[in-house]
Amino acid sequence: MTVVIVASAGIAGVSLVAGTASAAPTGVADCTVIDQPGAYELTSNVSPDDPTDGGPCIAVRTDDVSIDGDGHAVALGNASNGSGIVAGASGATALANVTVRDVTVRAGDGATGVAYRNVIGGVVANVTAEAGRPLRVDGGEGVAVCDSAFTSVDAAAVRVTADDATVVDNGLRVTSTTNVEGSDSLGGLYVGGSNGTLHGNTVNMTALETAYDDYGVRVGGSNYTVVDNEVTGEAAVGMVIVGSDNVVASNDVSETIVTGVAVGGSNNTLSDTYTTNTLLVNGTDALVEDVAIVHASNGVQVEGSDNAFVNVTLVDIGTDAMDMTGANNTVTDLTVSNSWGGVYVRGSNNTLSDSTVERVNTRGIGVTGSNNTLSDVTASNNGDGVTVSGSNNTLSDNAASENRIYGFSIDGANNTLSDNAASENRGSGFSINGSDNTVVGNDAASNGVGFSVEGSNTTVVGNDANDSRRGVVVYGNGNTVRSNRIHNATEVGVSVRANRTLVYDNLIETAAGGERVVAADRSAIVRGRGPGQSHAAGIRVHHSNAWNVTARSGENVVGGSTTGGNYYAVVDGTGFSEACRDADRDGICDDPNALSPNDTDYLPLADDTNASVGYLEVTDVDAPATFEWGEAGPVTATVKNVGTETVTQSVTVASVESSPASRTVTLAPGETATVTFDVVVGEEPERRLSLVPVTVSSANASLTARVLPVRSKPSFYQVDFVAGEPIENLSVVNLYAQDDRLFQYAFGEADEGITSLGSAWENETLRECVDHGAITDEGNGTASVTFTVAENCSSRAFSLAVYSMPDDEFSLSTVDQQELLNATTGTYGPGEHTITVDLPDGDASDD
Repeated sequence: MTVVIVASAGIAGVSLVAGTASAAPTGVADCTVIDQPGAYELTSNVSPDDPTDGGPCIAVRTDDVSIDGDGHAVALGNASNGSGIVAGASGATALANVTVRDVTVRAGDGATGVAYRNVIGGVVANVTAEAGRPLRVDGGEGVAVCDSAFTSVDAAAVRVTADDATVVDNGLRVTSTTNVEGSDSLGGLYVGGSNGTLHGNTVNMTALETAYDDYGVRVGGSNYTVVDNEVTGEAAVGMVIVGSDNVVASNDVSETIVTGVAVGGSNNTLSDTYTTNTLLVNGTDALVEDVAIVHASNGVQVEGSDNAFVNVTLVDIGTDAMDMTGANNTVTDLTVSNSWGGVYVRGSNNTLSDSTVERVNTRGIGVTGSNNTLSDVTASNNGDGVTVSGSNNTLSDNAASENRIYGFSIDGANNTLSDNAASENRGSGFSINGSDNTVVGNDAASNGVGFSVEGSNTTVVGNDANDSRRGVVVYGNGNTVRSNRIHNATEVGVSVRANRTLVYDNLIETAAGGERVVAADRSAIVRGRGPGQSHAAGIRVHHSNAWNVTARSGENVVGGSTTGGNYYAVVDGTGFSEACRDADRDGICDDPNALSPNDTDYLPLADDTNASVGYLEVTDVDAPATFEWGEAGPVTATVKNVGTETVTQSVTVASVESSPASRTVTLAPGETATVTFDVVVGEEPERRLSLVPVTVSSANASLTARVLPVRSKPSFYQVDFVAGEPIENLSVVNLYAQDDRLFQYAFGEADEGITSLGSAWENETLRECVDHGAITDEGNGTASVTFTVAENCSSRAFSLAVYSMPDDEFSLSTVDQQELLNATTGTYGPGEHTITVDLPDGDASDD
């Protein structure tokens, strides 16, 4: 992958003169040993008499020497070892003030061009060296290497290990590396020692033999300033920092194969850097700031610990933009966008804050490690916003919006979510699947589900769920849901499908009309509100749970002075708690709220205004024993105002097979009225020949009669195109969508044909293997769908199934009343196929 790091800063210049004698230079025309101080000048090209001689051509053995090549060359011929110009010797007394300038050195693949060994105050300037090792500065201090050009056909061309070294404005080209893996010389430019400067150098790595083991620049020393250098070519790693306390800024790294910059060691600083490849941080206590990685296969890999990242931008990354396996790292002001993956925190005790992750194909932020902290992070327009499968993590003041599935998904244990916001996510705003988690003070708005709790022993307290289809859904056992505020839930305020769950002191407000409520035994389904009914609108219950605690003093969720059960409201003001009697003004309704045969809120909360009100009670309901399907039948209700004030209320009749109808009555205290409705009860599915409840409700109470409808022919139907066999009996827990194998669906009416179409979201395997069109009404009593199975996919079963519907709209509350009418199933391999199925005939009857 091509890597580009753009430079934008510079450093001061360097003096290129070492102190030497001022006398006229001594001419040098042959290989020699210089053992007297002074100035020397090549008068011609110099080479050893024996081209295979491995010894140094010019050897400096004294202080205060200046060698001016005057444009001439030192050539070693075919020597496979040895050196062109050597100052000093390893282990010998240090030399001082040695300068080599304006000379070309040519040597063999295994030889060294210029070597300074234990030199103090030396200069290498305007030198051209072509050798296996063009330059070696081993030991010493205060050596400057400037304005030179080096070419290597072997391993690392330039190695400088002197302290206080200055390496400025040099060029290096490496055309082959053959060293063993792990060598400090395996690559281009290596600097060691301490307190040095590396500035304005250009390194080009081409035709490498060990492409995944080499580097362009390697900083193994400490307290180096590495600024405005450029690395191009095919190095596996453009720049490697393994020393400590180095400052690396504004370097340009291009076309590296794997990694742009690798930061190891400790206390290093990387800043003002832009790259198109990986940044690897495997050291400790590093500061990485003002870094951007764009259009790279990998982003930032954090394997080290105690590092800090500030103002890092990651765009168009092919895998996870940031993969953090280390510990105790801090990430602030991170921006990730338009990438395959977001931030993956696999280590422990890391902190991510003040950051944004958006438009990521998979999860925005994934946390699998423990004891990590996320705060003030925004995750939007991703697959998932934030997923946590680790334990003991803390998430606070984060926001997840417009993600395709979840805002926050928690699968681990003992995590804490506080003051987070999830909005407009297609699935749940907060999906809590692990155990022993704490969810407090969060805000869920306009999600599919506000809070979904599938784990156990989780506390959900003090949260807000607004404008979602379902406010809080509980599937796991042993959870506590308290002091939450659910507003305008369009389907269900609270759905409990679990055991040993405590739900109390919540404000539960549903949209006007509520939704059908499934009871624990699933035998009675009602629509309505008010004390005395068997189920409460806006509540789904599955098993016996506790819906109140013992009444105690203390502010409740609606500001009252007593805590007990929950507050039940409807947006039109007709909720149970909004209309119940509270004669003793204790903030508790005088009557319990029966939620199901096994679930009752015995202490529902009341409005302060409910102490002295008109109270309309339904005292009798009279209905025929049977109703013919599709025909209207009379239902008569007697209502009485048992309250203390005149009241005007709507009296509503409803059945699972009919739309609600209302009449308005006004009654003074003690007055009675009779209200008559014409109710049409449709046909019940064949598999459920049972009594159907017809419920008459006021704002305060309800009463139910049960009638037996005559079965009818199907009028409305649903067509599903799915992978696999059709489901014989649909139910809330047995749907195609739950298996992600539904491609297309259509709704229709027997006399009208298909009237509307819809698409589902199949699983990833099906999306990759199957291309399909919409379901088509052929106009001849059949429907069909055409689809193509990709060439690289195996054969599988597909079905086009037709189900009856109790009315013209699909609802989860009536899905178990749908009947499989027709289905066509076949096994299809790669290629284009069409499935056809018969539709219900408007003239047919199944009597």
